[in-house]
Amino acid sequence: MTVENPIGIILSLPTLIISLIQLPKRKKQFDGLSKTDDEPLTVLKMRLAKGEITKEEFDKIKEDLK
Repeated sequence: MTVENPIGIILSLPTLIISLIQLPKRKKQFDGLSKTDDEPLTVLKMRLAKGEITKEEFDKIKEDLK
């Protein structure tokens, strides 16, 4: 393979470097998506802690979420 025009390689290098830097950040974003399964239960616990619902209501709603 011969390089007749090094300008193309020089111009594509920053794109490659930026892509490699962004890859771990994107992975963290997707990892966070799987943790939202517990969000309804977390909200329910917060409502109980704030006194918005009773323990009985908490238990009933928790069973409904399962």
